[in-house]
Amino acid sequence: MKQIISLAILVTVLQFNTYSQVQTPVTKELYYCTTCNRACDSIAYDHPGVCPFCHMPLEKQADFKNSNFLAISSQYRGHWEGLARTTDQELQFSLDIVTNPTKIHFNSGDLKAMNVTANNIKFDNDSIQFELTGDDEVIKFKGSSKNDKLTGMLISNNEAVAKKNRIANFILMLLPTKPINYTIEEVTFLNDTVTLAGSLYLPNGDGKFPALVCNHSSGDKPRYDGAFMADYLARRGIAVLIYDKRGNGQSTGNWKKATFENLADDCIEGVRYLQTVSKINPKLIGIFGHSQGATISPIIIGRCPDIAFNIAASGFAVTPEEQDIFRVTNILKKNAHFSNTTIDSAIRFYNIWLEVARTGQGWDKLEKANTQAQKSKWYDWVEPP
Repeated sequence: MKQIISLAILVTVLQFNTYSQVQTPVTKELYYCTTCNRACDSIAYDHPGVCPFCHMPLEKQADFKNSNFLAISSQYRGHWEGLARTTDQELQFSLDIVTNPTKIHFNSGDLKAMNVTANNIKFDNDSIQFELTGDDEVIKFKGSSKNDKLTGMLISNNEAVAKKNRIANFILMLLPTKPINYTIEEVTFLNDTVTLAGSLYLPNGDGKFPALVCNHSSGDKPRYDGAFMADYLARRGIAVLIYDKRGNGQSTGNWKKATFENLADDCIEGVRYLQTVSKINPKLIGIFGHSQGATISPIIIGRCPDIAFNIAASGFAVTPEEQDIFRVTNILKKNAHFSNTTIDSAIRFYNIWLEVARTGQGWDKLEKANTQAQKSKWYDWVEPP
């Protein structure tokens, strides 16, 4: 503990002497290092940019003035590792918690997740509460710390999970962070008028490293969606570029109005950017895509034939309409447990709106079908837009 405190003091002194910033700027707009598991992520700056110590991007945060809040939250600061247990399941995970401002990042090798940002963070007396919001569920955490141990409970609202596995008790221990052998650089690149913002995980050392660009799956995808893969490969000597999907994070544009070709070109421009980085071998740059990212990888390769390799995970080899009918059918059968007759009725409605989405024709038919469908018990499960 004394070594950790000494390191924090040393970093603060270095920051004051080498970066010419006071610890608490006069301006209310403060910038902090993105959570990097080092002491430097608690230093405040009065301008945007890159942390001079770990080279992570500086993020604008609110200036917390509530000293009671800070006193309570400071006991949770650090890197916590442990596991959660239900009746018959176990999950290993860790939390990185920083204060002033408070940020919590969730990591789990079991889930292949890293730097997932928590929201709705609250401190109540000696307890901490926060939430993780996923595609299909919200997980609520509540715990308290004592003697470098964080214990508590997590609750999931995912009805697809057995009730006995929606509540788990967790135990985490405060541990030193593991060293990393790479740097993270904040980068931007352009696709026509769209600016894509991302992070380049670059292995330490000299040489021309192989590299890849992480392409996105469907929906809103900030860059942390690829952070686990980036960390895993960068530790093994492969550079990785992850970026905010257009319309997410610091990237401009709107993926909802983009074609597959637009999204493919976003990834290609990431490849083009990597080809300009001196420490990367321009002939050994590939792509990685999951789900929709894997599905559009043939478009990417067709438009950029000098890509060295392609890793396509969980893509589908049918039309988007066929894939979506397959997805909804499985939700109605496996999650909602409807009968085949009920599922057939739901899919008939689903095909109507898919046809409108594909052709732009048949709105009157869809409105009439939608009015009737709203009375059905399967309507909320189908989730039409």
